[in-house]
Amino acid sequence: MKKIDVCLNVFGKPYQTIITLKSLLKHSSQHIDKIYLIEEEKQPNDYNFELIKNEVNYDGLIRFKPKQFLWVLLTDFNLYHKDNDYKMSLRYEYGLNNTDKSHMLLIHNDVLFQKDIVGELLNEDENLFGIGRVGQCWNCPLFSENLCSGERLEENLVNNFNYDDISKLVDKYNTSRTYIKKDHIDTKKPLPLPECRINEWCMLINVDIYRKEVLENKRVVPFGGYFIMDIGDLWFKQMVDLGYKFKNFDIDKYITHAYFSDTGNGHQSLFNAKKYELEEVEAKKHYEKNFKE
Repeated sequence: MKKIDVCLNVFGKPYQTIITLKSLLKHSSQHIDKIYLIEEEKQPNDYNFELIKNEVNYDGLIRFKPKQFLWVLLTDFNLYHKDNDYKMSLRYEYGLNNTDKSHMLLIHNDVLFQKDIVGELLNEDENLFGIGRVGQCWNCPLFSENLCSGERLEENLVNNFNYDDISKLVDKYNTSRTYIKKDHIDTKKPLPLPECRINEWCMLINVDIYRKEVLENKRVVPFGGYFIMDIGDLWFKQMVDLGYKFKNFDIDKYITHAYFSDTGNGHQSLFNAKKYELEEVEAKKHYEKNFKE
């Protein structure tokens, strides 16, 4: 049976992290070898790696703490290839550089796995450069106009949209992130747009292709950098422009992201101490009821 490794970046949320890993292993342990747990260099006061380690109790858990805290600062592509400490401080980079597997599952630390999604992803074409939910479409003018979606992106790439038409739509939705980053839209080949990416809260990445194009050829930016406005956006466009194939996958049948958030957005709790605390309290209750041995 083919094995993969798993990589997640962790900023706080110890009980949600435990549930993420326990539920993943419950359904997909037969497909998993190592789990790379990458801690952000700075952590909230409640973060406790020993708690996570003891409760998950998995021999293949590998802990790594980068030397720099890059948060959402724009990534320096030249520095990435010159400074190894900087390179390893990008999200997921330590796992992607150190795994010996051909594929790796990238996840957030606030995901509840309800089925064996790894087995299903491994049934897909192994030559795809990435598989997962495509697009933060709710932020995109083309989605708002019912012209595109994660399911329709591949079809739309064949004909591509005229830049002038897209530009007019972007101007129409002048509060969108796409409007704010309009100068990043490729005038000759506008699709994929900046909101087009594979969401890394649960995705399978082809490590062999990643090594070739990012680490060896150095013609594609690293996945975990911030180059436009979110993780993986420029990486995704560059891979598509090179002719590599991806697949939009309905991960919602297998997981719930930000399970303990009342908004379905785990990122918001990082800026709201009360919300963060409430989510962790609920996660602890859920863990003790469903996973505590």
